[in-house]
Amino acid sequence: GMLAVMLAINWQIGAIAFATLPFLCYSLFHLFRRTKASVKAQKKQEGKVASRMSEVLSAIPLVQAFARERYEEAQFDAVTTETVRESIRVARLEAAATRSSEIITAFGTAVAVLFGALQVSSGKMMPGELVLVVGYLTNMYKPIRSLAKLSTDLSKAMASAERISEVLDIEPEIQDRPNALEVHRLKGEIVFKDVSFEYGDGKDVLRHVSFVGSPGQRLALVGASGAGKSTIVSLILRLYEPQEGAIFIDGVDIRQYRRESLRRHIGLVLQQSILFGATIRENIAYGDPEASLEQIVAAAQAANADEFIRELEDGYDTVIGERGATLSGGQRQRIAIARALIRNAPILILDEPMTGLDVESEAKVREALDRLMAGKTCLMITHDLPSIADADVVLLLEEGRIMGRGTPAELVARSSRYRQLYELNVQQAVADVPV
Repeated sequence: GMLAVMLAINWQIGAIAFATLPFLCYSLFHLFRRTKASVKAQKKQEGKVASRMSEVLSAIPLVQAFARERYEEAQFDAVTTETVRESIRVARLEAAATRSSEIITAFGTAVAVLFGALQVSSGKMMPGELVLVVGYLTNMYKPIRSLAKLSTDLSKAMASAERISEVLDIEPEIQDRPNALEVHRLKGEIVFKDVSFEYGDGKDVLRHVSFVGSPGQRLALVGASGAGKSTIVSLILRLYEPQEGAIFIDGVDIRQYRRESLRRHIGLVLQQSILFGATIRENIAYGDPEASLEQIVAAAQAANADEFIRELEDGYDTVIGERGATLSGGQRQRIAIARALIRNAPILILDEPMTGLDVESEAKVREALDRLMAGKTCLMITHDLPSIADADVVLLLEEGRIMGRGTPAELVARSSRYRQLYELNVQQAVADVPV
């Protein structure tokens, strides 16, 4: 509207005002794109800083033990320096947007005033008309200068929104089929049929693996590190899918099950039990969020954890440190067993649950595990061969293949490789006995 009035009063001054608009638009659009790109880079760098901080803070004892505080400080400084550099670049672009719009509008105003003064001096224009036109021109430029500040804010918001969208749009590699089945109850039969798998590096981790685990049976997976034992567990949990072959649970290909419903029927006790910085009650109930206090206590009693829990200051309401840092290794394992017990899943996976425990803790954990495994299909991953004497079937893995299967006694009798590993275990156990 103001531009139309200026054109009506003096079309030459109106044309001068109109001629500055393309320069303003180009400047703002160009700086908008640069600011947006710089803010996106800044957000990515901030993500790296947060990741580095989380990694180092979770490993503070290790950093201190190796006296690497200064090294980590230098690494953190290197990461944050780039973040600071991007922040400075964004601030400069903001200033450039404001400065460029002010320079262009000031130049346009100066040219209009100069031309109007010449028109007044030649009698072609009244002084009042010049004052009116300059007033309109100033008012027209005000929102444009405000737009420069608004454009930088908008570029920041859009860059942040796109960064969030990128994260939210990341889809898990393993997807449920459209007609996936909901698991309501499982017997626990596990069948691997000619399964092969590799992590994308061209090196086979499993090669044509086939075996059957009957409901209620205890299967032990043994072999050297890297033989493929943990990969079998990952495939059962559908963290990955095999490139060849199929895995069946209760006669159904696990790819036909919904992932979440399948995992709800699998209990898990790991070598390094992960606990949360919450109360003991909440950590045990993580296996079944709807469990009552009576069920939580019963699970803790079965896991030989109730006694030490009650000795804590607040009992089951005691808040433990992050990852269970305030508890001993044996106590963490017993809480993890209680968590698996309360889930009451028909399939149980034990991944080196005794590693690093002292003799007394190991005895209590072993007793708790015996209660946990009762009536369940159990897959045990271990390097401690004497500890699996009660296993129904032992699978000896070597370089991704099953090189032997049978009871522990049968493998000792007929497999030289298993016998070698068994004898190494016994010798190590003898060497660890204090003299």
